[in-house]
Amino acid sequence: MASAIYSLTIEQGASFVKRLALTHASDGSPYDLTGYTAQMQFRSKVESTDVLYELSTVNGRITIDATGGYVILGLTGAQTAGMTFASAVHDLKLYGPTAGGTGAITRLIHGNVTVSKAVTR
Repeated sequence: MASAIYSLTIEQGASFVKRLALTHASDGSPYDLTGYTAQMQFRSKVESTDVLYELSTVNGRITIDATGGYVILGLTGAQTAGMTFASAVHDLKLYGPTAGGTGAITRLIHGNVTVSKAVTR
C-alpha cells in the first residue's frame, strides 16, 4: 500500500489534533492496532539530517486507539507555540508487532507541513 499525500497546517499557539482512521477497504471495519507504535518527523526537506520536530508514541504526541483503529496526533498550544519554522515535510510511520520481534513498518502518510504563525500573543 502506498502512503497517502496528506498536508498539515498547524496554527502556532493553538492545540492541534488529527485523528487518522485505519479501516479495511473490504468492509470498512477498523484495523486492530494492538501492540503498534508510531513515529512522525518534520524536516526542512526530505534530504535534511536535522529533525525540526518529532511526534511519537514514545514522547506522547501520538496515541493509538487500538480497537478503534485510530492513530491520533496531538499537540498542546504550548508545543505549537514553540515551532519556529514556517514549513517542512513530514511522514508518519506505523510499526507493527510480529512474532520475531521486528515489527512491520508501514508509511501511512507524507506531505507538507505549514505553520500558520500566531499574531496575537
